[in-house]
Amino acid sequence: MLILGISGGLDRPRRASDHQQPMALDTWLHDSAAVLVRDGIVVAAIEEERINRIKHSGHRPEEAIRACCRQAGVSITDVDRIAYFMEEQNFDLLVGFRALLRPRATGVHPSGRSFLAAALSASTGAAIDESRLRFIEHHRCHAVSAWTTSGFDEALVLTMDGEGDLASGSVYRAHARSLEVLRKLPIRNSLGAFYTQVTRLLGFKPRDEFKVMGLAPYGDPEVHAAAFERLISLQENGEIVVHQERLPSLLRLFRPRRVHEPITADHHHLAAALQRTLERAVLHLLRHFRDSTGLRKLCLAGGVAQNCAMTGAIERSGLFDELAVCFASHDAGCALGAAMAVALDEAPAAAAPAANACASPFLGLALDEASLEARLQPWAPLLQWHRPDDVVAHSADLLAEGQVLGWMQGRSEFGPRALGHRSILADARPAANKDRVNAMVKKREAFRPFAPSVPLADAARYFEVPQGREYPSMGVVVKVREEHRALLGAVTHVDGTARLQTVTPRDNERFWQLLQAFGARTGTPVLLNTSFNNNSEPIVDTLEDGLACLLTTGIDQLVAGELVVSRRGATADGLLHMAIEVPPYLELRLTQACDDQGHRTVRHLIANDYSDKYYRQVEQEVSQPLFRLLLAAAPDRSIGALLDEQGSAHESVTAELLALWAARLVDVRPTR
Repeated sequence: MLILGISGGLDRPRRASDHQQPMALDTWLHDSAAVLVRDGIVVAAIEEERINRIKHSGHRPEEAIRACCRQAGVSITDVDRIAYFMEEQNFDLLVGFRALLRPRATGVHPSGRSFLAAALSASTGAAIDESRLRFIEHHRCHAVSAWTTSGFDEALVLTMDGEGDLASGSVYRAHARSLEVLRKLPIRNSLGAFYTQVTRLLGFKPRDEFKVMGLAPYGDPEVHAAAFERLISLQENGEIVVHQERLPSLLRLFRPRRVHEPITADHHHLAAALQRTLERAVLHLLRHFRDSTGLRKLCLAGGVAQNCAMTGAIERSGLFDELAVCFASHDAGCALGAAMAVALDEAPAAAAPAANACASPFLGLALDEASLEARLQPWAPLLQWHRPDDVVAHSADLLAEGQVLGWMQGRSEFGPRALGHRSILADARPAANKDRVNAMVKKREAFRPFAPSVPLADAARYFEVPQGREYPSMGVVVKVREEHRALLGAVTHVDGTARLQTVTPRDNERFWQLLQAFGARTGTPVLLNTSFNNNSEPIVDTLEDGLACLLTTGIDQLVAGELVVSRRGATADGLLHMAIEVPPYLELRLTQACDDQGHRTVRHLIANDYSDKYYRQVEQEVSQPLFRLLLAAAPDRSIGALLDEQGSAHESVTAELLALWAARLVDVRPTR
């Protein structure tokens, strides 16, 4: 049986042909993805953001569906079931509400099922019979994704997020290839929503909760402990009560931080109190269900499960013998859970045991090493490359010399973590590497830590973990052994912890070989590993994505398959031989305004129509020469030729262009 699982929004992506139409985005949904399961085994999985290059994209996962089918060598017409990550009655309400707001865009449909079938038919070009559709409750999707990636036969499963299908989480007993609901966690007591509300007070936006987690170790949780104790009550039977109505009391102690204001010690203390409150509440809930069920293995998924400091607290608590955090705990992982839930429900004989359903996160697009050199040729004005005799040994030499590398191998990871197939790598020892990668490559806040990757056999030497315990997906924060904290300065956080990834040759052979080779040269087989992207884009997926990141950040070189790629001379000079375009989700605008003296001024803008809380709004003013260049842009015309035609100075325009490319507000590609 072939099953397609999908998560995310209802609106189709914007195309260049829609240039004059306003962008229509879902306000409720995010992290769209598609996952293909054949006879109970996951064969392909990819997030829509990796292809359309919009972070946390909530668009209908059209490109992700196509990519999964291509990876598996099938057509959408071969798919037996299509599973969506929401209960049908709630989906009906969502579609009905959408129709009230945007009747022309939604059309006339008797049910949500009818609407989804029509939307998928429009996306795939194939008739989708409504009988092929299945709707799976949101938190069951999270739970199945956690269980079927854990390798556990029987376990306690906890899901937690802001909200989904009118709940903020669920507790399950997983056994005998089924999930038994032990408790539904109501929205009114949502720890995820509570964490997000305090995240806003700290001047961050929704989906920036991980920043608050990284900020928390700098503060003292006792400073605001009393205030938070009034906001969360821990009751009998593991119950958690969130007193949302008391949240405004924080305003008497703390003035909300504006986005561009500096972060002070009081922000540190607030983040610390919030983090400790979350950890205490979750441990309270888990202690009750561990005692009442006797289960000693735990699976976690949902947005709150991405709080790896919290999962680290669970690990250190000793409540459970084994802990598994799904590598795709966010809503994209619900596509996996929806497909596997249908496999468990409808094809029990064909479906694989839970332990074998999804053994690897490397389920995305393949790098296709055979085509790399041909695809690099059009980039020759900007790049040079070579094929060393031993790419692993050569890469280990570069890292030992202090270089920062982009590392692209095999199929891309499914989920928010780069696990050695689409990674930025550096020596984990010099503390300066943390600041360098934060400032020059990731362009993000200096307080945010990086993860270490280490061969499994060496993990217990450097980290306080049991010998042989695997941490394959960076899902848990552990303690760095005190005697090695100074040595591992680039990956040890201020509280002596690190978000660990262990690597084995079974799961990731070339990355394991690289760690071994680096260890042979330095005596320390540990590398700083972070996602291959800058702060304006999702993790890179294709070779072309990686080249853009190499050319617009401080990465020294890119290792793609067995090729080592580096910049050729001044990027600004090579840029003149390339073509340029505005991404399809942005547009050029010419507006007029009056200055303080009443004089009319003209503004040249790159902008979008986003109003959704999960997407960045763009209104970037550009110079008139660059605006004219972008208006004239064509895939067969070089930037240099266009500037010559317009009589514009090369140097000033290319400098501005490079800044826009780094922010992913323009795309640069070889001319056709």
